[in-house]
Amino acid sequence: MTSSRTPPLLYPDFSSILNRNSVWAIETKMYNILTAYLQTPDSQPTPTASILCSLSPTIRQDEDSTGKEHPESFLWELWDLIYRLAEQIPFTHPAHQKLVDIIAAICVLGSEPGGSFGAEIMSCNPDIMTQALSERLVQLHSDSVLRSNDFDRWESLNGLAARLTALGLCARLSDAVIAISKALERTGLSKGNGVNEEVQLEAEMRVMARYVALCGGAVYNIVGDKSFQGGNPWRGERGVARQRWEFWLEKLTGMLRNDSLGDGIRRLAGEAFQGMYRAEQEQDYAANNNARRAFASRNSAAIH
Repeated sequence: MTSSRTPPLLYPDFSSILNRNSVWAIETKMYNILTAYLQTPDSQPTPTASILCSLSPTIRQDEDSTGKEHPESFLWELWDLIYRLAEQIPFTHPAHQKLVDIIAAICVLGSEPGGSFGAEIMSCNPDIMTQALSERLVQLHSDSVLRSNDFDRWESLNGLAARLTALGLCARLSDAVIAISKALERTGLSKGNGVNEEVQLEAEMRVMARYVALCGGAVYNIVGDKSFQGGNPWRGERGVARQRWEFWLEKLTGMLRNDSLGDGIRRLAGEAFQGMYRAEQEQDYAANNNARRAFASRNSAAIH
């Protein structure tokens, strides 16, 4: 019999980055608040976000007010902790979506002038939020291959970035392009890392499929935008050219027809292909509708 109780989260392993005896007390409080929220099925994001905001140095009542950190330092620590937690939560776990919900609540509370936690008290500062996420992604994965024990963390953190991009809370389209590039544009994987190449490819495909499913339409919208270079293997026209989009579709089609690939990779290729095809159809339908409305409007103006 399976328990319906939400699986508990593991406490972040601070020992690898900090002396356990010197962990900042406010960070520990933030951790306790966040994990209690994540592990309680009926917990609500807005009240929890309010409690987190109350720890901001601009409103927190410390015995020694002279020793308070700068508000931006507080935000760096908060976002970094949130992203470290995200790495530990499987993408499909309900707590992953709950983390997205509380990020959205923090952003709302931190950007409402005149609210109980107005901008002068707890500014969300989207730049810090985005930069902190970039730093965590870079720490997990450079241009080299992933280590096998980082596969799940990589999927979870990129899945969070994809969810936030889909909601418009941050713009990680360059990460989406890089993820697609890493999965589909390589001619081969690096050797000597102790990881089976197909396992490596499946890990990259999982991340790519998350981005395509959640924000494939946004990626399709930048087709033709030469400012999006993401992904080193690509040697064709600069940016996300139509040629590159078509290449991705062709590569996915080839994977679907390749019987030598494992079922997991082919399933992910199918999901990604459907996501990209759906993005094309939806965006082209919207563009055609807009064109028809503009044409009708011009005709109406001409008649009257």
